[in-house]
Amino acid sequence: MRKSAIIFCCVVLLGGAVAYGQGITGGIRVTVVDEDGKVLPGARVSAESPDAIGTRATVVDATGLALLTGLSPSADYLVTVALSGFNTARYENVLVKAGSTT
Repeated sequence: MRKSAIIFCCVVLLGGAVAYGQGITGGIRVTVVDEDGKVLPGARVSAESPDAIGTRATVVDATGLALLTGLSPSADYLVTVALSGFNTARYENVLVKAGSTT
């Protein structure tokens, strides 16, 4: 039987003005834990949006944290978290806003 992961998503501003005139960006901070509250390092976290070019992805660190930075603000993202042995978690309409925490 596959386990379910409990995923906490917190959208935060992770940047200010970026060098080379790329403007203001935002980011998504994700903490990944199982149903017992134990962190799940090694999980793959990705964010994609039809309003942004490409997909951003990272791997959860030993503390259970994943940061996706350099995301276009005012865009809705589909955040996916996957780890072998667990159900894949999908969070739709995660809004990245510049200058605020959601």
